[in-house]
Amino acid sequence: MGFYSATECLLYYVSDTLHAPKPVETVTQIFVLTTISGLLGNFPAGILSDRMSKKTIVYASTSIAGAAAPIFLLTNSLPVAFGAAFLFGAGFGAFMAVDWAFATNLLPERDEAKYMGVWNVAFTVPQVVAPLIGGGVAYFFNQHVGPGFGYRVVLFLVIVYLTVGTAMIRPIKERALLGRHGLLPRG
Repeated sequence: MGFYSATECLLYYVSDTLHAPKPVETVTQIFVLTTISGLLGNFPAGILSDRMSKKTIVYASTSIAGAAAPIFLLTNSLPVAFGAAFLFGAGFGAFMAVDWAFATNLLPERDEAKYMGVWNVAFTVPQVVAPLIGGGVAYFFNQHVGPGFGYRVVLFLVIVYLTVGTAMIRPIKERALLGRHGLLPRG
């Protein structure tokens, strides 16, 4: 929800809130920057996920992305926004490296396909729901508080979604995996 809320309102945020002189070019630069930093966060997280709890890496990666969100939300400076975008991309890249691995580690044996179908629904529904919620929230606050303010509220929702999503995995018990050096601990 957080990722799709941020990306769906990004052009409007850059244009109406940050007042970038060339909003489309600025959004393109942000996407390139987050893609590069996402790759930089992805590889170490993938390597670490074979050696330690994937749940711990999910906590760390969402904390990194979550730390970037308020910076991005509160700034009026494009350079600061680029720095926050870089940080967000690194956290999101790390999250994407272990998200599927964490989920597949939880699948019951001999019933994997059924649960991967459920996982796919859980992955695709936010792509539809987040812009619907974010658009309504942005419109409401832009109309009632001021132009551009609604996109800051949507970015605040990103923080809420990251926090709630991370908290929801807390009760999940990871299966211990057999690593090269023996049994890996549970999360």
